[in-house]
Amino acid sequence: MNKFYITTPIYYVNANPHIGHAYTTIASDILARAHKSWGEKVFFLTGTDEHGVKILRSVLDFGEKRLKIKDKKYNSKLKDIKDYTDNISQEFKNTWKLLNIEYDYFVRTTDENHEKFVQEFLTQLYKKGDIYKGIYEGLYCVGCEEYKKAEDLENGECPIHKKPVETIKEEVYFFKLSQYQSKIIQLIESDQVKIRPFERKNEVLGFLQHKLEDTAITRSKVEWGIPVPWDEKQTIYVWVDALLNYLSVVENPKFETQKPKLKEFWSPDLQLIGKDILRFHAVIWLGLLLSAKLKLPKQLYVHGFFTINKQKMSKSLGNVITIQELITKYGLDATRYLLISSFPFGKDGNFSFEELDRRYESELANELGNLVQRTVVLAKKLEVKFNPKNPDYCKKIQIKLKNIDFSGALQIIRNRIIKANQFVNKTKPWEFQDKISKSRDKKQKEIYQKELNSILNTLLQKVEKIAIDLASFMPDTSKIILAQLTTQNPIPLFPKK
Repeated sequence: MNKFYITTPIYYVNANPHIGHAYTTIASDILARAHKSWGEKVFFLTGTDEHGVKILRSVLDFGEKRLKIKDKKYNSKLKDIKDYTDNISQEFKNTWKLLNIEYDYFVRTTDENHEKFVQEFLTQLYKKGDIYKGIYEGLYCVGCEEYKKAEDLENGECPIHKKPVETIKEEVYFFKLSQYQSKIIQLIESDQVKIRPFERKNEVLGFLQHKLEDTAITRSKVEWGIPVPWDEKQTIYVWVDALLNYLSVVENPKFETQKPKLKEFWSPDLQLIGKDILRFHAVIWLGLLLSAKLKLPKQLYVHGFFTINKQKMSKSLGNVITIQELITKYGLDATRYLLISSFPFGKDGNFSFEELDRRYESELANELGNLVQRTVVLAKKLEVKFNPKNPDYCKKIQIKLKNIDFSGALQIIRNRIIKANQFVNKTKPWEFQDKISKSRDKKQKEIYQKELNSILNTLLQKVEKIAIDLASFMPDTSKIILAQLTTQNPIPLFPKK
């Protein structure tokens, strides 16, 4: 089976979805649509990460205090926590619907099947002897849900969240990650597990030059989590729980009758992640799969961070941009286009409304919108019908997308748009009607008419090709362009702001 299994990270439900979540999910949707158009069987997975201290504090408003919850108090809040995760998870689903995201499955780590699978998976590793009990004493960042070392900090704070970390000491279970270090290095160096861009591969290999420590995979003082099946006083560390979502879904018994079976999609062909969660995926995730003797993901592709007006997106700064805000301002497909093309995927970048406004007017309204408008108007006025050619997907764009180069793929399309507009300006088809009406020579009229038909047919085919190649990026716009070529009913695609 020629298959393509793509995943987004699953998103924490400590806050509503924002453009950071949308950035990764739109990228995944574009690739899933493209691979489908190439005739591949595609499984596109996304979802929400719903356990852990961070989620619990979002509900119970514990602020920066250490989590100390009596059983009685916890039980009284259990329904509140589940209601909260239900609501935020639904917000993610609603947002992906707004953005026309065509995922195949939306996983939640509070799903019964997922929780059961995680327990069974770790029980196997425990029985194998790869999990043992010990004491963890050290630093922990609740924002990252990550154990930290002093050298990871900046002025005593988490460099990502800019907040102090906590010192914790607790009895937990450890996974023997250290015994898989040399194998993980070999897999990454040889590109058996490909990590891109290359600077991220080098970052992981640099980290792995230091001796790996075994990693804590349970918590003894965090009640909101999946219970450890052999020791129910403990819960499973949220990151282990989260990483296993990629596997729990394809192992879900309810999909046994599906054709093709989801098991046949394993392992992931591409996992898109942010650079802040690279080590979890490149080290712990691979270690767990090696311990279970399972096939490994083929590629991890890591995108960068972005700022808003060169500042980190933050509620306190009041610069958080919602998806609804962008869609209201620019429209659905323009939002997809503007987000994915603002800077090369894999690099850090900056968003500003001024820049988005400029690119909306320049690239969408003036270039693409103007091209489609003038093509449809000319074809209608000069009575030239559109005969669809249904061209194949552009090979150059296919190569760009296989290399996760959205900017490169869109630049190919944009160059075609610019050249098509230049073609119209150069050939001036609007002048032919006057030439035909003024000519008294029947043969000359036929020559003019033939030349006009050739120009407009060429133009119509250029626009058809552009629409087809845009389909993965701007699916609704692609359909509208093709419909307008047929109906010759020109409606502006991107109204001036």
